Amino acid sequence: MRFPAQSEAEHTGPESPNPAGEIGWKETSMHTMHRNTWHRMTARACALLAALFVALTCAMAASGAAQAAAPADPAAFPPAPEGAQARNAAAVSPGISPAARRTYHANPGDPWDCPLGNLCAAVWDNTTGNWKAFDLYTCHRYALSHWEGYGEYKNNQTGNVTSFFYGQYLEEKARFTPDYPAKHGVDWSPIWHIRNC
Repeated sequence: MRFPAQSEAEHTGPESPNPAGEIGWKETSMHTMHRNTWHRMTARACALLAALFVALTCAMAASGAAQAAAPADPAAFPPAPEGAQARNAAAVSPGISPAARRTYHANPGDPWDCPLGNLCAAVWDNTTGNWKAFDLYTCHRYALSHWEGYGEYKNNQTGNVTSFFYGQYLEEKARFTPDYPAKHGVDWSPIWHIRNC
């Protein structure tokens, strides 16, 4: 029985000659084919990983942007300022003179209402490890003591009064009008006086 002649590509084994008549060309060809397959698989895996990385990065960025864009609750006290101490026996509690209509302490996230007719200010109190709030109703220039770092204020006064923050030498630092229920961040360190109206 006679079998049809095999083509050169169908020859098997190391003794199969290549077109140039050399031995071992099939093994070299198989090695090249496996190497090329490996490179293609590696490239596909890298592309898949890169696509996954980009998708996750975009999702995290969108999530972070949504969280950053979400406004802080104007009806709640803010989180503790960065670097705030829970309690410090050597610290001195923030004060004000003359006395505010109402002074109280609140934890971050507690409800924060500012009664009608008041300029309300909050400063971190290192002696208690929470916010100390002052509701300023009577029209005065209030002197602040031991107000340091980040805080917030709300202005729920009536009419179109203008309020002022002053520095140590009564230089004007800021002026503003009522815009309740908005709350505003402020660095209390350079502020020594508040005139609410």
